[in-house]
Amino acid sequence: MNHLVIYNKKLFGKDYIALMLSGEKTFGSKFTTKRTAPYQKLQDGDYLYLKESSGPIRGRVRVKNVANAALNDPEEVMTFLATHMHDIGIHDEAHLMDIWQRNAHKKYVCYWAMESPEPVHYPVSVQKNDRRVWVAGYEPTEEVSVAFL
Repeated sequence: MNHLVIYNKKLFGKDYIALMLSGEKTFGSKFTTKRTAPYQKLQDGDYLYLKESSGPIRGRVRVKNVANAALNDPEEVMTFLATHMHDIGIHDEAHLMDIWQRNAHKKYVCYWAMESPEPVHYPVSVQKNDRRVWVAGYEPTEEVSVAFL
């Protein structure tokens, strides 16, 4: 299955798409309050199409070692973040606290390893008219598919 994933580099001050496409970032996670995508929708071998918020698709990665976990309280969120701090790309305690404060109330996490990063040969714009940051079952347009040839 394919997934369209939107990243906002202004949110955490990092260009996570560039880090994933360079192979520097090899671990991903998504916290949710409800059992929404990618929780229990992402599977080993799926592709993540990486789109910049209000921008183009810049590449894709394949996922492996997908896992899901229910979180009972903010302490469990902190334990997960602290355990995977370096893999997620958290670089210091201030960054850790910022991410924890944004996610402490979340109840679910999906996490995965990434491999086979593929930047597009040229950025491709796609129409997306809703506020979802994760679209499971994404069907790439012909223009998107050609950008990877």
